Amino acid sequence: MNHKWPQFEDAFFGFDVDRLAMLSAEQWEAYCNDARVVRHWPKIKALMENVNFVRSLSHEYGSFSRFLNTYPASRQIDLMAFLKSYGSRLGGQTGQWLLRHIGKDAFVLTPDVVLALQLAGLDIPDQPGAKRDLNKIQQLFNNWADATALPYTHLSKIAAYSVGINYENQLVQRSKSKAIME
Repeated sequence: MNHKWPQFEDAFFGFDVDRLAMLSAEQWEAYCNDARVVRHWPKIKALMENVNFVRSLSHEYGSFSRFLNTYPASRQIDLMAFLKSYGSRLGGQTGQWLLRHIGKDAFVLTPDVVLALQLAGLDIPDQPGAKRDLNKIQQLFNNWADATALPYTHLSKIAAYSVGINYENQLVQRSKSKAIME
């Protein structure tokens, strides 16, 4: 998916919501035949619906960014619940990855992060989704942020890299390969 991201951005006008809002139903449907994107109507439809969702919040708050800033990182699970309830297909990790991708300070509950939280003593299932489990997770991240003054994004990445199988960055691998060949 990451390797296709530039093509996604091109096809969807850099995710310019005002420009996307001008598309006709037929133009949205045409994305089902566009090789630059995931040609799956429910996902395309979700983007179409989220364009209106983001525009509505942008008009109400002055910008989508201002809306997001009404939720500090210490209340991420509340923001996730809002995105799940009012956005289209923004529950679970999709909403978390959206926050990370747009630069919001946020944790992402990948399997490695969840394992790290469990190893830190948190009694949560492997796929936490219940409000009580998400509250426990939020509280632990809040405690870590208070103790370290690190952003939640950093804490999440540290947790992810602390357990599981971690692969070296492709850039590091290429550099090693190049150095060996020289």
